[in-house]
Amino acid sequence: MKKYQTQHKIHYSRGVTLVELMIAIAISGIIALGISSVYTSSKRSFKLQEEYSRLQENGRFAINHITRFVRGAGYSGCASGLNKISNNLNNPDYNAWNFATGIEGYEYIGTEPNQAVTLSATPTAQATGTEASWETTTASVSLPTTADLLGYSYSPVQNTDILISRTADGAGVEVFADSTSGQVFIKDGNTGTCPDGTTSYSGICTGDILMISNCQEAVVLQTTNITAAGGKVNLVHSNANMAAHGGPGNADPILPMVLRIGDEVMRVSTKVFYIGMGTNGPALFMRQGNGAAVELVEGVETMQVLYGEDTDATPDNIPNRYVAANKVLDFANVVAVRVSLLLRSVKELPWRTAQAKTYLLGGSDAATAVTVTSPADKRIRKVMTTTIKVRNRAFSL
Repeated sequence: MKKYQTQHKIHYSRGVTLVELMIAIAISGIIALGISSVYTSSKRSFKLQEEYSRLQENGRFAINHITRFVRGAGYSGCASGLNKISNNLNNPDYNAWNFATGIEGYEYIGTEPNQAVTLSATPTAQATGTEASWETTTASVSLPTTADLLGYSYSPVQNTDILISRTADGAGVEVFADSTSGQVFIKDGNTGTCPDGTTSYSGICTGDILMISNCQEAVVLQTTNITAAGGKVNLVHSNANMAAHGGPGNADPILPMVLRIGDEVMRVSTKVFYIGMGTNGPALFMRQGNGAAVELVEGVETMQVLYGEDTDATPDNIPNRYVAANKVLDFANVVAVRVSLLLRSVKELPWRTAQAKTYLLGGSDAATAVTVTSPADKRIRKVMTTTIKVRNRAFSL
């Protein structure tokens, strides 16, 4: 028995010392810290790339939208270039329906090339009575001072320009029946719903501004009523009061020409691009005619516009100079438009250092560009610039 017991040794379990435990915790902490650092860095990089992508997408959309309407400014179908286009609207020289000029703009005083401006960290829309901060052409400040900007409540922010394009919408529709009495008939079909709930015909609603052309002469008028019967639609254009539709109405309901089958009916409108206060701060807005302003792109902090003017005695459609709106001699001679947008991220990136930065808009150096200093914040910013050829220049009214 004793011999059996002596052949088996007693084994004891060995524990972990305090020093070993502390070393293990330290190593685990270092590894966790490394993983956390990699995760944080990856998260910041992802967020930064996300904001840059958002800026790029917003900028491309804004530039493409502006380009579309500036390029087509002055287009009036087969009436383009005619010298016999009359405007039958009340107040034909009013900005919202002054179709004598295809492209136009308003310069915020103090934001011309070779000038510097500092943007506010808390921009606000301009109130009624401050329209004199904008001016156009070399003649004088032509904005109203007793009403909202351009006659409507546009409420642009300070230090930003305003760009106006007047053009026909779409390809137009054909006159469906001859008329010697001044009635305008189109085919009864292709119906839809107007904003007020009534029926539209070929996209035309009561209150729309139209250009009627037989390709030899044309007239601009407002549709005051629409009736459909016998397979054709009558676009009534009386001298009824159109205040309910926000329009001018017609000063003269009589057409200056006889209409034949195949003549052209086109919707025409004025589109105003400006920077206003949107849901998440400054944004690019567009207002069409007398309709409500629409926020197109968020995060557009300012817009600066230069106009390429052909000043040759014999025009060659090549700009001789690019100037601000208040230095343009005649907008009928503008053959190109250079638009610069300063975009910013909607949110600040908390890990970035707050600092103000300087950007050049509209040119390559301080002499040819507007020098814009941003607020000291943690947002990222990007300048996007495009030069747009104006194909039609003017309506030739």
